[in-house]
Amino acid sequence: MHREKDAGFGSLKERMEKVKREAIRSMPKSGFLVSDLPALYQSKRFPEVEINFGRINVVLGSNGAGKSSLLTEIRDNIRLSGIMGKPVYIEGGRAIEIKDNLDVDPKEYQKYHKFDSANKTYQNKRGGKLSLRLRDALIVLDKLDNEIRYEHSDRTLKWFESNPAQIGSFPARPKPPLTRLFEMFQEIFPDIGLSYDNAKRVLRAEKNGALYGPSRLSDGEKQVFSILAEFIEMPDEYNVVIVDEPELNLNPGLAEQLWTLVEESYPEKIFIYATHSVGFAIRDTVDKVYVISIDGKSLSEFEGMDCFSRAELYGFFGSVPNLLSPGRVLITEGNDKSFDAIFYPWVLGGPGVSIVPGGGCEDLCALVARSGIWGRVSPSLTLLGVVDSDYKSSTRLELLRKNGVLSIPFHEAESFLCVPEILSRLAAHIATQEEIPTPESISSWIVDYLDQNKILIAARRVCSDRAFSYGISVPNKIVRKCASFEELWSNLAEVRRERVDVLLEAASEGALRMEFEAEVSRINSVISEKDALQALMLVPGKQLLGVLAKKAGFRSPIDVMRCLSANFSPEDFSVVESLKEQIMSAFDALSNTD
Repeated sequence: MHREKDAGFGSLKERMEKVKREAIRSMPKSGFLVSDLPALYQSKRFPEVEINFGRINVVLGSNGAGKSSLLTEIRDNIRLSGIMGKPVYIEGGRAIEIKDNLDVDPKEYQKYHKFDSANKTYQNKRGGKLSLRLRDALIVLDKLDNEIRYEHSDRTLKWFESNPAQIGSFPARPKPPLTRLFEMFQEIFPDIGLSYDNAKRVLRAEKNGALYGPSRLSDGEKQVFSILAEFIEMPDEYNVVIVDEPELNLNPGLAEQLWTLVEESYPEKIFIYATHSVGFAIRDTVDKVYVISIDGKSLSEFEGMDCFSRAELYGFFGSVPNLLSPGRVLITEGNDKSFDAIFYPWVLGGPGVSIVPGGGCEDLCALVARSGIWGRVSPSLTLLGVVDSDYKSSTRLELLRKNGVLSIPFHEAESFLCVPEILSRLAAHIATQEEIPTPESISSWIVDYLDQNKILIAARRVCSDRAFSYGISVPNKIVRKCASFEELWSNLAEVRRERVDVLLEAASEGALRMEFEAEVSRINSVISEKDALQALMLVPGKQLLGVLAKKAGFRSPIDVMRCLSANFSPEDFSVVESLKEQIMSAFDALSNTD
């Protein structure tokens, strides 16, 4: 097996320790600045940045930003310079054809008849497309198995000749390369067994008792098989693995599992990826992340993930394709599977605004504040946040507004689908009910729901506004006047007493009762006036939509949203059109202040 060898090479850490960091006197326009690993690379496109490769490196950028061009430049420089060894280039996710047999075309007999000539043909293709050399890889592995078999036969014969008494261990035969490939594949897909009939030169796959050829594997399974075949028996001199879009044709979890397995199996190789995968860049194994700006003119380097806040990881790396797109970005609550991630793209429509899930309200606010990496990577972005009103007080909502975060006029985004006019038209569109609910009947359902849950809703509204924080702060000018510890302690004690008094007053039984009665009075007023739109500000939208969806003939709330987005536009409903105008006006206002 020709995996990484320790003898003569040493561990990556040992090689790192031997690196000489002496800069050359005349810096070239592009190329490698040192002659060992890890190598400093000077890019022609980004001369202001010395790319200091770690073992596992990721280049992030939007489509068209120049990720692939940068990889090609790096690959070509590795070829020309010989520094870092030889490069292996793997394009991710392209449609790859796998034949069920390894028969060789008679016209190419001389090229593939013997192991040496077949291997030479294969190695010459290492720097090109993976899809054009998969068959070569399999033929080489098959012929290598024959070579191993012949060698084992010779060793066995010599063992018998030199050991007539047959004392000691019989010469062991190494595991066939194709068998090792099949075993690695099964680590990724435990339900699929692969085998090879050497006599018939036929590959087979088996799943749940069914036999079929690998040509019938899914695109993702073919991609995994092709990549693993590339690494089995890869010569040591191929030190650098360059991968363009490793996640294509693979779901995020599968891409991470595959490449983590490969990285662990070949610890002496350098990996350089170009991607905009959701989570690929923040895997624990990644050493370096380089981000190409939205205009493709600058490159920012980040080493490790410690420099990112929780909010930045959530919003930035969770939505790299959107955040690296130019223009306006709307930060919503939740994640990419939340209701907001479906609702707001429908509301805004078109390519003018990118929608980015930002996590919880506090995370969202941190992202909109444009702290940390934002200014370095995309300083030209216009960022706006939007949150549910839910149980937030008017004071809290106003503070959010001043900080670039809008609140919707209802409890939650799901509440829009409960608007009587909207839900009635959706129910009429699917027509699964004998009697189509009218806006009036839906309004009645909403008000009844509020009436049935008014005590719980009032309690939650009061309690949510009573999340107290306790902190003591003494102004610097007072601290500077303190001549002793006792004097400072006296000031601290006074501030503490004042702070405690404020908290006790706000949390007093009288204050809580007064606010609770005010909330109940407000809810009763909405009920008596039968004001469904006001009720939607008070009633939790998720729970309400779950009730109303079935009454309107839908199986689930998500089916309501699918029907809405597939058959209607925001302009069909005044309340949604008003929300869209509010968001776009806020963007215009932010753009004018930038």
